Amino acid sequence: MIKASKPITTNTISSMWYLGASVIVKLLSFMLLPIYSKYLTVSEYGQLATLESLARLLPLLFSLCLESAFYRYYHSNEVDEKRLYSTYILFIFLNGLFLTLGTLLFLDHIIPELKFINHEVVLVSGISAIFAQISILGISEWKLEVKAKYATMFMTVLTISSFIFTLIFLINANFGWESRVFGYGLGILVQFIVVLFFLMRKRNVLAKPSLRLLTFGLKFSLPLFPGVIGTWLLALFDRLYMQSLGLDKEVGVYSLGVQLAMVLYLLQDSIFQVNSATVMKQLNNGRMVIKEQSVFISKTHARLLFVFVALSFFYYEVFLLFFTKEYFSALMIIPIIMFAHLLRGWYRFYTVFLSFHKKTKVLGIASIIQIVFVFVINYYYIPIYGGISAAFSLVISSLLMVLFLSFYCKKIVEFDIDWIRIAVSSCACVSLVAIYYMYIFKGDALYSFEETIIKVVILIFLYIGYLRFYSKG
Repeated sequence: MIKASKPITTNTISSMWYLGASVIVKLLSFMLLPIYSKYLTVSEYGQLATLESLARLLPLLFSLCLESAFYRYYHSNEVDEKRLYSTYILFIFLNGLFLTLGTLLFLDHIIPELKFINHEVVLVSGISAIFAQISILGISEWKLEVKAKYATMFMTVLTISSFIFTLIFLINANFGWESRVFGYGLGILVQFIVVLFFLMRKRNVLAKPSLRLLTFGLKFSLPLFPGVIGTWLLALFDRLYMQSLGLDKEVGVYSLGVQLAMVLYLLQDSIFQVNSATVMKQLNNGRMVIKEQSVFISKTHARLLFVFVALSFFYYEVFLLFFTKEYFSALMIIPIIMFAHLLRGWYRFYTVFLSFHKKTKVLGIASIIQIVFVFVINYYYIPIYGGISAAFSLVISSLLMVLFLSFYCKKIVEFDIDWIRIAVSSCACVSLVAIYYMYIFKGDALYSFEETIIKVVILIFLYIGYLRFYSKG
């Protein structure tokens, strides 16, 4: 059995490093939002959000999820690490270059709704995505060795440098929404140079590539591709679909809600980044972690639920301080998307065990079904309800995915999870947030001290109830 003390201490410290880096990332991104609202119209911000969604797809298209294979086989004796690096880096570079040039040639004939994107933006975005994915592959080694201090250093370099460059292009050069594209591109270049410098000192990344290793990795990663890329494709479809319907302001509001809901995702991500790497290493070493992981996922879900309620309550005060009233409708979208991120934590939890047992085809098939489900729901209901229907479809599909994976994993691993306790606490917290928005939340730009006091009191009672409820288990 694994000793509890050291892994818990190490993982907690590593999670704090990731959380600290995530706070910096989100803080600087949050600082950009009021600046965007000053220099960009709501429609222009919607165009920027659409482009950023497209830009997030590029690294996935370039790598075909090979970083997942790298995670799986890094601690395995089946492959040569040096040749694994060089093989994947060469594939990402050549595939990314091919797709970027192809996009430049056929840009005017791809999607009419993207006519606001010019060739210079495509070129910069493509090169940035190549450098970004190669950097991610390099940073993965420090993540897998649970050396969070080094991994977060490289992440912070990108965040700070891209923030500075974006401000320069936006305020001094008046580049409009394109400022973010060029600012992020220069930030990625800085990060790539730093990562490459440390990587060259650590190992020989120019080892002879291997077609066998590439084939080996793609057999593992390609079934995961639909699931990884599906979320971003759906987000891109939502925005393009709303723009085609003439809902440009709705795109801006929905995009802002998505951005602010990322706070819960960043907290979840900082926890599961460390846990996933640690569990994969322990599984490769032949250690059984079922009992420890059952406790881990139950506690993590409970804590994230409390954070979900707190953020849902107090985002209103944040809007009063930083945003104009035309953005206030995003407050109704944020809690819905945050709960979807909470459910995504369960998906990441199960993915580690399914990946270790090479059940990636199951993840791929389930993800394709999820994508089709969300696509159909959004196609019919976005014209009626706008962005809020896209948020609800994400929650419903994520819940169905988690339920499916929990049942399927029983064939491989039998976790000791108190599902009744988790279901009761989840329903209670979701109901509490729903009651707040239906009966307490006023939705205007006038601050109410009494409303804040009510929310604080509710949170205190919720915390006390949490302690009593979970102490019985």
